[in-house]
Amino acid sequence: MIRRVLNRSLASRLAGATGVIAAVVVLAVSVVTYRSAVSALHRRLLDRLSTQVEASERSAREWLDRQRAALEHLATLESQRLEMAHRGDDRLRALPPQLLSATTTLLLEVPGGRVLAASDTSLIGQYEADQQFYREGRNATFVQPIYPSARTGLPTVSIATPVRVGRQTRAVLVAHLDLAELERTLAIPQSTIRTDAYFVNRLAEFVSPSRFGIAGHERGVHSVGIDSALQGVTGAGVYDDYRGERVVGAWRWIGPLEMALMLEADHGVAIAPARRLLLLNTATGLLALGVILAGTVTAVRRFTGPVIRVADATTAVALGDLSVRVPVAGTDEVRRLSEAFNVMTDRLAGAYTDLENQVSATRVALQEADANRALLQGVV
Repeated sequence: MIRRVLNRSLASRLAGATGVIAAVVVLAVSVVTYRSAVSALHRRLLDRLSTQVEASERSAREWLDRQRAALEHLATLESQRLEMAHRGDDRLRALPPQLLSATTTLLLEVPGGRVLAASDTSLIGQYEADQQFYREGRNATFVQPIYPSARTGLPTVSIATPVRVGRQTRAVLVAHLDLAELERTLAIPQSTIRTDAYFVNRLAEFVSPSRFGIAGHERGVHSVGIDSALQGVTGAGVYDDYRGERVVGAWRWIGPLEMALMLEADHGVAIAPARRLLLLNTATGLLALGVILAGTVTAVRRFTGPVIRVADATTAVALGDLSVRVPVAGTDEVRRLSEAFNVMTDRLAGAYTDLENQVSATRVALQEADANRALLQGVV
């Protein structure tokens, strides 16, 4: 029924066509604006994350340098204590208050690698002679990059430095660094978009104890960002993280620690302003579409009204009403159409009147002829 009405109504068809065109324009503008906004937000966030990941790498390196310096300072103190012990004092059995961000600190005897003192006293008396940090730490300060601890199985970074009395290395001071503290020191400024920062080792395992061995990822975590970082590539982009969730991220490989640094922000939160802009544009477009449709219907009715009146009058003439006329107004083609219709109708009415008069005259003549014929036959 609606289709029949639309097919019969010129105004409805014109308004419908205008509405469709306006709706397509509104949709196209909204989509283009949304995509432009998303692209701009992506570029802005990627630039910010790239800057942050660079600053975070510097923070990690500086943190590592501070741990090395603190351990070397602590080694100097231990050298003095061991020298005192060499003069007859009791051998040190416990370390001084912790100066490092370390989970465990050990003092290993040289030679032998026996634990002379430790922050965890249960380790005293055990041997670490087969550990790389012990072998390398006898000669100079050594940073052992991320490796699985033989004791805990957790990813570990260790620093070892020699403790000398005179020119003789008497012990090795070792610190197993607190990697959770390392993550907390990263230079991540506060923002409306929360940034998740974490480290991954060469085995694609989380480094911090709070993440290590997370359920469902026992065989490592993978994403475009993680895999690129583990290959030594620095970059940024939009991708699915190890959970399958869309993120905007930046990554960098930190050589001294042999770890990949990942900074990621939730993609949905990042493009939320673009979505709000899309909703605003769509709502504004729909409002404008309603105004356009209302204006179109009003204008179409105004301009097609005379045409419709001519069409209605034509229908009346076709049904035999030759008295119908249409009002003449305006100065455009519609006025000419109305005038032409009225002239045509006047001529058609005149011709019809003439035809009726001729028919009447012919009928009278025939009647007279019939009467004369009858009179003639009566005389004969």
